[in-house]
Parts: sequence; C-alpha cells; structure tokens
Amino acid sequence: MNQDYFEVHLLASKSRLVAWEELLGFLARFINWHEGDVLDAGCGRGELLSCLAKSTRATGLDLFVDPKLKKSGYNLIESSVTSLDAISGTFDVVFASNLLEHLTMEQVDVALSNFNNVLNSGGHLVILQPNFRYAYKNYFDDYTHKSIFTDKSLSRLLQANGFSILKIWPAILPYSVESVPSKIPTRVLRLLIRIYLKLPYKPFAGQMLIIASKYEE
Repeated sequence: MNQDYFEVHLLASKSRLVAWEELLGFLARFINWHEGDVLDAGCGRGELLSCLAKSTRATGLDLFVDPKLKKSGYNLIESSVTSLDAISGTFDVVFASNLLEHLTMEQVDVALSNFNNVLNSGGHLVILQPNFRYAYKNYFDDYTHKSIFTDKSLSRLLQANGFSILKIWPAILPYSVESVPSKIPTRVLRLLIRIYLKLPYKPFAGQMLIIASKYEE
C-alpha cells in the first residue's frame, strides 16, 4: 500500500469507524478483546486501531502508515506482516481486517505463521474480509487484491496453520461502506448497523468474520 492507495481506494470514512465500534461490541460476546495486548495487523487509516485504543493496549502494524495516523500518538509499527522481526512482544488478540486478500498465498502462509508466533497460548485471531462466495462481482474492484478466499477455504487454511475455529459468520457486513450516504447522522447509522448485525439474513453482505484460536500449548 502507498499514499495513492489511501487517496484512491481507502478514503477516510465515518461509516467504517462506526461499523467497527459496533462490531467490537458484537465481538465482546465471544472473546475478551478489551483486556490485554491487541495487534491491528494492516491498520490502514486507523479506524479499528482508534476504537481498540480506547479500552485496551493496542498496536497498529502496516507496511505503509498513513502520515495522519503517525501524528495520532498510537503505538505503530511500519512494516510488513511477513516480517516477524518488526513485531515486538506478544499479543492476546490479533485483528486482520481486509488484509489477507492483498497478499500472495506464499505471503499469507508467512503472515499466519507470524500471527501464531506472536499470539499468547489460547490467544485469538479475528479476521474480517471479503468472502468471494458472496462478493465475487466486486472482489477485484480493488486492484490490489491478489488472493481469493471463501469462508470454507479460509477456515481450512487457518486449521492447517495451527488455529482452531471458534466462530464463523460467512456474511456479516456489506462488501464496502462506499455506498453509505455520508449525510446519515451518526446516531442513525449506529442504530442501522446494530440492527443489521442482529438480522438472521443480511442483504448485500459480502464480508465474512472468523474468530480463530491458537492451539493451547
């Protein structure tokens, strides 16, 4: 990623920030992410990182750190997820949001191995990303997508790399927040996302959510 990508494809978004605030509340029912050390791998513009930092010890990692994010005061590492040497310490939870599809399969294997190494025993890996099964029409609208995953293929890949699957939602959120009107008041948007997460059937959903656990030693 570089500055051009941020300006062309990953524009700052109120909707993305609110979605993460609600999704973290949703996740709290399944894992205790707000206590301990958390790594946001591929932190992008920092929406998830800013939400995490409000209630836990959070570190953001990205190959290219947005210059605006560098001024935030958050704990940041500017490096690739394939470089274990850059990741100091261990973590209780690793978040990988819209990350793995940007890597080659060889890089994905290295990244998962690194996540396994930096997670404490019994720690959790949380993955949110497009599910090709439901997002195939838009999957390559992002010109940096390199690898294809479905809920089944990714869960099997995780199991083959030292993780057990705790919970999986094949379709949890829409593929993109780009279509959400910016004029929607935050309180209304928050309510809509909260309701959407509770729906048994989620129209337009294209993102999957997986919670995996490192095998306890």
